[in-house]
Amino acid sequence: MPAAQPRPVPELLDAVTAVPPRDANAEDRLLCVDGDQAWTVALPTSGGLVFGRSAQADVVLADPRASRAHARLTVTPTELIVTDLASRHGTLINGAPLVGARAVVSGDVIAIGGARVIVSRRSGPRLSATCERAYLHERLADELARASARGRTVALIAVRIAGAAQVGALATLADRAEAGEVSGRLDDGHLAVVAPELDASDAAERGAALAAALDAAVGVAVAPFDGADPATVIAAARAAAARAAVGAALSAASTIEVMTLAGRRAVLADPAMVELYALVRRLAQVDVPVVIHGETGTGKELVAAALHALSPRARGPMIAINCAAIPAELAEAELFGHARGAFTGAVAARPGQLEAASGGTLFLDEIAELSSAMQARLLRVLEAGEVRRLGENQARPIDVRVVGASHQDLRAAVAAGRFRADLLFRLGVARVEVPPLRARPRDLAVLGSTLAAAACARMGRRPMTVGASAAWELARRSWPGNVRELRHTLEAAIATAPDDVRELAARHLPPAESSPVAAAAAPPIEAPSSVTAPSSATAPSSVAPSSAAQFRPIADELAALERARMVEALRVASGVQVRAAELLAMPIRTFATKLRRYAIEPEDWGAP
Repeated sequence: MPAAQPRPVPELLDAVTAVPPRDANAEDRLLCVDGDQAWTVALPTSGGLVFGRSAQADVVLADPRASRAHARLTVTPTELIVTDLASRHGTLINGAPLVGARAVVSGDVIAIGGARVIVSRRSGPRLSATCERAYLHERLADELARASARGRTVALIAVRIAGAAQVGALATLADRAEAGEVSGRLDDGHLAVVAPELDASDAAERGAALAAALDAAVGVAVAPFDGADPATVIAAARAAAARAAVGAALSAASTIEVMTLAGRRAVLADPAMVELYALVRRLAQVDVPVVIHGETGTGKELVAAALHALSPRARGPMIAINCAAIPAELAEAELFGHARGAFTGAVAARPGQLEAASGGTLFLDEIAELSSAMQARLLRVLEAGEVRRLGENQARPIDVRVVGASHQDLRAAVAAGRFRADLLFRLGVARVEVPPLRARPRDLAVLGSTLAAAACARMGRRPMTVGASAAWELARRSWPGNVRELRHTLEAAIATAPDDVRELAARHLPPAESSPVAAAAAPPIEAPSSVTAPSSATAPSSVAPSSAAQFRPIADELAALERARMVEALRVASGVQVRAAELLAMPIRTFATKLRRYAIEPEDWGAP
């Protein structure tokens, strides 16, 4: 199997052809973080992967503490097994030394020197190794399916206890079992109790009682708010148990990390994102260019904000530019500035964004959209550390850190001749890959409540929580638009919910196929006359609907479409409301009124 690590090397085109294509539909994967690189590796359905420094390893690591063939991950019909291959410095799993071989589950962190490998599994074989464990996992899966169908909750209480002590603890759990509960061994270091119908407060109380009775550390996770599939719920409960003190219980919600960055909050719940932001913290201290890759809506701009806010450049400016939104004829003047009289309408000299960002960070979102000529000029500026305004010969020194981002695979763009290899080599000193929301199930469960609270505050509505039925429905969706689509879905639900609603239910959510993000995928606006009817994808079908549940009030459909077109117009107009209103042939006063009505925020159209 070819090496899976994207590494910056001089022979970039050779490296491009050596990297296997990503499987966009893969749900079972590994997130690898090694030094200044982060990437994902799809899990094979059988066989295994070898980790090490050797070029023949399946996953090549650069960390000098990794052996040439350091560890093997084996996929069996029943579990994932990590084996240390007699490495010099050893392997850790969740901070504990690995002796021989050990089974791992979703959320486990494998440490090889300074490199980290996080397991993420949502499908595939059962994770249990014994009949007892298989039964517990099966009961958990059954209870989750039942709760999902009924819009109810299920608690998983993980007890951190190992070795011979498990035997006596199992007897205690059996003696103290309440109606409907099932208990057993979760893994070598944990027992667990599956408790249907317990909400967060009842589950916390039950966990505290068991912690006191067993004199053990206990972690409590409640589905669907801490996860909606067995692997995610188990990982959440185990993570809470790992942080709990002996004799005490800790909720999974209390393990969530929150970062505040220039007024924006990054909520880190999923192990993959916790490790990713640990990498971001390290990269922030090293003044090198960074390329961020991820699907649309995954939070690339938040990663860029963190790179700036946590760096020595934090006191300087951070300027963000959406390269896809700059008209080609204005791109040069926008980036590099212009002298007075450089072109028609240039009545005064103006510095470009590269100059304006000097001393700080320039974030170039959708950098793959720059023309070949602009790529060449940007490369010269980065190499020389100076910029020349359009219409001037004077070189002006600049000191700027450039962070680029794209939803496209830039290596593939290089291979296709759409992006300069030398520019990618100059920018891609470090690479950060942001996983899609569907690969971050713990984040999905937690972000719903966080985004709903923020939307209520923006709209001036009384706080609404996300109820169990709504959380289950959110978990069932695939989220091609990622966090942005999730935010828009919750905003639409809150905007249209009756005034007396305090808890969002599944019935309050807009249908997945008619969410604002889906409407936003309509063709881009080119001129005021280009306001078009919905595409054929949304046109009435000659096939009769299977049920009335596919319909919703036409006013809601039109409002979603209008909001999406306003967002698209603002994106094209770089946030200038007058121009956006002109593109839609809408009076500016009407545009401003609807801007408030639909709670359209700058981040919706990609503003910094």
